[in-house]
Amino acid sequence: MRSVPAFGWCLGASIAALGCASTPPTNALVQTTDRPQSANEPAHPLPIGEPAITPSPSASAEPPRPPTASPARIDVGAPWVLGDPHTPPANEVAASLGPLSHEPPADPTHALPRVIIDVKKSIGPVKAEAIQAKARSGFWGKVIECYRPGAVKDQSLRGETTLRVTIAKGEVRKAKVLAPMPDKDVSACLAKKLVGLEMPKGRGSSNATMKIHVAPGDEPMPPLDDAITRGPGEVDVAKVHDTIAASGPALLGCYRSSLDYAPELRGPLLVRIQIAPDGTMGEAFESGARFPDDRLARCVLHVIRALVNDPPRKGSVRLYVPLTFTPAIPPTPSAPTPSAPTPSAPTPSAESR
Repeated sequence: MRSVPAFGWCLGASIAALGCASTPPTNALVQTTDRPQSANEPAHPLPIGEPAITPSPSASAEPPRPPTASPARIDVGAPWVLGDPHTPPANEVAASLGPLSHEPPADPTHALPRVIIDVKKSIGPVKAEAIQAKARSGFWGKVIECYRPGAVKDQSLRGETTLRVTIAKGEVRKAKVLAPMPDKDVSACLAKKLVGLEMPKGRGSSNATMKIHVAPGDEPMPPLDDAITRGPGEVDVAKVHDTIAASGPALLGCYRSSLDYAPELRGPLLVRIQIAPDGTMGEAFESGARFPDDRLARCVLHVIRALVNDPPRKGSVRLYVPLTFTPAIPPTPSAPTPSAPTPSAPTPSAESR
């Protein structure tokens, strides 16, 4: 049996609150479920965070122990390469946030790209302020759509596009690029998608100058759907499993932060990873059903993006890694032992009265 170093045998918002020791026992082995097998190496179904304790031969003679809590854990399932056959786990529980113990702390991150739309000048019946308000409320999503292809090619892409827009009959009728951003395709896309955007109505047409500034958010842009392919590389999935499992302390920290305000947060999180030719995992994104806690999902992705695996053979390769989060289970109180009935005093007979 091959064990992963004991990097955190007990999970939870508070070790003391979960009834766990502050340090792992000397015989604690931290392993993960469904570990793919390397040559002559069996897999063992022990989750991250749960100690493997071998009972002593005299365990049956020991007095019963008080009930203890089952600590929270993270299970790292067997990875599989994109396109390879895969059987989903039976009876998988859907992810659930559960009730909140208190409001989560303010999140300072800005995951999506930053977009600013300004309209400083308008000639005609529709005022610049009204055009700006409509553009900010109705065009933000279209800006992201145009920006995404360029950002996938260059994650640091930023810039400003200046356009002249003509408004009539309550919509943008024309849009012309006056000054493009560094990626001209993004600017051309903005001009195209502006046409037809709902605008305030006025008597006659209006011409306005619009500036759209876009910059990266705090999260990388995922690749376009048609670009998500397997890749030519070959990789040892057991090694990938071990690389991710070894990041246990960081993953534990992500889960602990969320358990503080969502103590019943649980369920699967599927991560799609591309391992580059140098072994880095900079492309890691959530796949499938969205996990109910964005903060935990983003934290996990940040951890994985910093990992380095053995370089794959023949080039990059994409694969999936399933993670499952299980919160702490409080101890089940043992049933009280019934006490022996107290004998009642005999009732005196009539003869003794």
